[in-house]
Amino acid sequence: MKNFIQSCFLELLCLFRKAKKSIRSQLHPISMQYFHVGGWLISLRGTRSISHADRRVFPATAGRHDQRECISSNIPDTRLKPISLAFLLFLGYSPLSMSQVADSPTGSGLVDANSHNPGREEYSTPAQKGEEIVRLQLELPQESSPDTLWLTYWDKLLVDHAELTPGKTIPLIAEQGDFFAGNSSQKVYRWTGPSKKQFYISVRNDRNYLFQYWTWFPEDQLRMRVNSGTGQALFHSPQSDFFEAQYELDRLSKQFSFIQVPLMVSSNPNRMLSDSLTAAVYQRAMKNKSPISPSMLILKPGENEMDILADLVNNPLQKSDLIEYVSELSADLEENRKNWLKQRAWAYFGGHFFPRIKLGKRLFHDPEFGTALQKRLDEFYLAENSDVFDPLYGEQVSELIMIQARIQGKTLSELTAEYPRHFQEFFWATYALGNFNKLEDKQGEVMKLALGNSQSPWVRDLLIDRMNTALEGSKVAVKPLLNWEGKPLDLKEFEGKTVLLSFWISGCKFCMNYYEKTLLPVFEELKHREDIVFVSVNADPSPKYWKKNAESGRYSHPEMIQAHQNSGTGILETFRIASFPQKLLINSNFEVALLTGTQYSSDTLIEKLLAISQKMNQSESKTQ
Repeated sequence: MKNFIQSCFLELLCLFRKAKKSIRSQLHPISMQYFHVGGWLISLRGTRSISHADRRVFPATAGRHDQRECISSNIPDTRLKPISLAFLLFLGYSPLSMSQVADSPTGSGLVDANSHNPGREEYSTPAQKGEEIVRLQLELPQESSPDTLWLTYWDKLLVDHAELTPGKTIPLIAEQGDFFAGNSSQKVYRWTGPSKKQFYISVRNDRNYLFQYWTWFPEDQLRMRVNSGTGQALFHSPQSDFFEAQYELDRLSKQFSFIQVPLMVSSNPNRMLSDSLTAAVYQRAMKNKSPISPSMLILKPGENEMDILADLVNNPLQKSDLIEYVSELSADLEENRKNWLKQRAWAYFGGHFFPRIKLGKRLFHDPEFGTALQKRLDEFYLAENSDVFDPLYGEQVSELIMIQARIQGKTLSELTAEYPRHFQEFFWATYALGNFNKLEDKQGEVMKLALGNSQSPWVRDLLIDRMNTALEGSKVAVKPLLNWEGKPLDLKEFEGKTVLLSFWISGCKFCMNYYEKTLLPVFEELKHREDIVFVSVNADPSPKYWKKNAESGRYSHPEMIQAHQNSGTGILETFRIASFPQKLLINSNFEVALLTGTQYSSDTLIEKLLAISQKMNQSESKTQ
């Protein structure tokens, strides 16, 4: 009988091995990794783990261990009869207690050890067109993780800003992990999205980001487990190499910031250091200066820019860790993912390089500095085609264009004409939309230029919508605001008058300064005119603190019409107002006269209001 039982068990294992591939092909890519047969815990997938420390020592393929083997469990003596045992073995019974089956092995990864870039067919049946699938599953420790994470996603992204492409933010509500999926000690957060779309995704808790702007190509799925205590991240996905590379580029970018010498710009540092406490802290930093404890450098405009910025312009860009390491990270990936990672590496590098370079703008025309800088700028990578285009990379190429225009003394139109078409489109779209409220009387000209350079239908739609909504002469069509009494305030009530809407948020020092130095004197000068109306619009996320701050006298005059609009809604959404303070001037025909964030002097703002009012009065006189 003993031999019979052993034969049955071995036969089952043989059958299982033959069926293993077909079973695996039916498993969801982020489902359980272990299969129970007759008291054996059999691993369906190999494991891999690359910790923070591993990644700088070993190449991207380091840490792969082939654990595709049977893992024996300590089976308690159940003393079952031989026939019963054989029957239960056939059914796949596993007499393991709850405590004997844990989560995936601690310190191990969750991806195939024998495949650098496993095909999707190994994991699941391809999704049908338009089908929604789990694109992301996050697992965080049960005891130390929040009940809600916040995920923002974009299927079309220019720049993450409410005035351009704000993205959609949704809550990820934690679920208890599943014993049978090997994550019972975890909180699990899932996001489901269309399988055929490419997405950019950011995930955060209330304040801190787990990651930002990671890319999911069509049909990409990821299971990611993060241990905040150990700093370890595990990846399980057919595209694990790609997501691990994104994770590693993030880490390298943060390390780049971490090891940079702190830099402060001050024309008069002695004034700052005249405070005894500040001076003592500064002296302590100087005293503790060492290779692992750098002390802050103070850049004095017009004095020591060359000394501080010389290393930046004298070292080849390709020698940066970010740039050198990306080829190793992407070695085994498909060409489109490899190209995307290369662009993202240059995006991160540009994000560190260009802000410091712009501190030396006084030196741009210095022969020595300018020549060295131009040599570095010529080294910046420019992707030849737009089949794969990372918008973060596009932002840094736009910074490159702005700096080169200043150095070479060319107009933006002249310089962008020297770049490939996809860079022209991105530059003009982001420049026009991002600077719309600063362009003043050039708004129409720049928007038309951006439209002429745009090929993508969705970019053209963004530009046309902005032009139809916010350009001078556009009809104002907005939902009512909330008035002081909590009732709807319809701006159409003021048709026939010139209206100035001043937008502010609580705690905004710029808003307070603008009110004190500009808006208050203007209001005092013009408040007796019946043809001009002042509306003070609070744009806090909720009206909770609106009235208290409005009554403080720091943002608004009590005789102004007081209104509230929740941030990102109503008139704020229509005109894409997300930075403060801002002003919207409406003429008596209820048309946009000017939408601007420019902080005028009180005299200039008075002139503009009177000019708008006078222009409309003259127009009405001619009509009559």
